[in-house]
Amino acid sequence: MSISNPFHKLLWAVTLGGLAGIGFGCVISVGPLDCSECGNTGCNSQEVGGECVCDPGYEFANPEDDADFDCDRIPGKSGDASCGGNNNIHLEGEVCVCDNGYNWCNPADLNDLTCCEDDHQAPADGTDGMTSMDPTAGSDTADSGTIDDTGEPPGMCEQTEPPGNGVEPDPAECTEDGLVFCSNNDQEGPAGSRYWECTGGAWVESTTAGDESCQFDNFDFSFGCVDDGASVTFVCGVGPGTPCSGPECNGCGEDGDQIQFCEDGKLGADSCLRICTEDGDEQGVTYDFGSCVVTDGTAECACCDEGDEGCMAG
Repeated sequence: MSISNPFHKLLWAVTLGGLAGIGFGCVISVGPLDCSECGNTGCNSQEVGGECVCDPGYEFANPEDDADFDCDRIPGKSGDASCGGNNNIHLEGEVCVCDNGYNWCNPADLNDLTCCEDDHQAPADGTDGMTSMDPTAGSDTADSGTIDDTGEPPGMCEQTEPPGNGVEPDPAECTEDGLVFCSNNDQEGPAGSRYWECTGGAWVESTTAGDESCQFDNFDFSFGCVDDGASVTFVCGVGPGTPCSGPECNGCGEDGDQIQFCEDGKLGADSCLRICTEDGDEQGVTYDFGSCVVTDGTAECACCDEGDEGCMAG
């Protein structure tokens, strides 16, 4: 059915006891998230040559605040598969992003796909843990059950788009501009979904609206859309957002904090420290520390409290 009201945005993240799981009593090597110092866990910043810079592919979240060393992923812009044929740029999912070490020359102009060198990023040498998103860098470590240092799926992880259900909008239902249509209902979930907007009496499919909407709300990508009968929702995620298939895509980042997981055909990621300290377990109980561990080939978030045996802050 077509929907006239604006779509909503949701975070599709790890659910403890489900995708990430929960463990207790493990040794924790990370501390609480605090970006008042350069290079603290989860802040995506590091010190290079006596200067604090962001990890490759990131920019300072609050550049005017000299005491805030938190860095956010540089948002992408919509474009075709060639990303305009420009240098220093590549395609991630359905959006164009600058190569590591570069940033948008004109961030406010969504039609300008030129990238300029960015002195506020660390060199993209493959040593910056999970922050590098360059699909041509790094090496796979699938045998150890971890994700490689680029944020790419492990080598044995199939990178395939989920199939769609073939549902398309009825042309007769495009009766006014502003109507929207999503191919998937809320029981099907967002995997393989397609999205249309009614414009000038015809349904126009958009392959970029989901990512653009989610990135506007400070997420990294869209898993797709769902229609619950009353509204169309874009399901948003954080992480690489690259196509994936199968449990062999799941793993831990080399920083010991980030857990990556294949959900609805795309690779998502989250911080175990954030999950344990903010979301908590299935009962909503939160903990002092959290890290990602691989047990019997399964990646999960291990949580514990200060004072518990074997529980240490980094």
